Amino acid sequence: MSTTASEPLVLPLPPLDKHCSYNPCPTFGESDGEAKHRCSLCKGVSYCGQRCQKLDWKENHRWNCSPLAIDNDKAFLEPDPEELEELTRVIMHWKEAYDKLPDAEKQKQNKGWKASSMPESKGLLDLQIASGASYSRLPKNHTKYPFRLPIILITRRFLSSMFHPPLPPALERIPDMLCRMGREIVAPNYYPRMHGPKIIRKPADLSSGEYGTILDWMPVALLEHGIKGEVKEWGDRWIALATAEKLLWTDDGVATL
Repeated sequence: MSTTASEPLVLPLPPLDKHCSYNPCPTFGESDGEAKHRCSLCKGVSYCGQRCQKLDWKENHRWNCSPLAIDNDKAFLEPDPEELEELTRVIMHWKEAYDKLPDAEKQKQNKGWKASSMPESKGLLDLQIASGASYSRLPKNHTKYPFRLPIILITRRFLSSMFHPPLPPALERIPDMLCRMGREIVAPNYYPRMHGPKIIRKPADLSSGEYGTILDWMPVALLEHGIKGEVKEWGDRWIALATAEKLLWTDDGVATL
């Protein structure tokens, strides 16, 4: 089936859930709790009725939802080697500084120490990410936690650059590995569903929740794949960014005494 240039390409549908995707659905396990219709936008979650759909949208799905259809104008970021190099430099510099901290300093995390106190963390907040200027699917509570938005925008640039055609054969298995992890890992309800064709065909047009999940799982997928050859450079980037996310995602940047 062909499409005109103005018509978005709709990707294959993800598997349909048997039960309502909202947790806690009041009728879960009952016939009334069976999934009857999909989210009209992402097609990735299904609900027993409008009540559960509205509750899930309010609590979680609004940050996890992006269209299944491909808008060719938004699917990939324009290649920008300079931006990729600058984001890589900043996040690798941050990771190197964190790795050099004494173990005693790192152990203070349970006693109120914040990674935002590192001078290198300010570099993340000072980034001017031009490719993110028009990105509107902002992460939940991004004003309270100032590191969330730059982390998501860096993830978006990394993902779009990594999968920009032509895709190296060494990376072809990564989207399917992420999806398999999504099926096998018992994740909290607020994690979005991963859909391989979507990740690889429109990596610049995903939700902040999808980027967050990809960032959580990408280092594991790359380690399982084997970080060597041309994959190593990407592995180093993703591991550094995932480390920053782990330490800064819930850091409000407010200094502690």
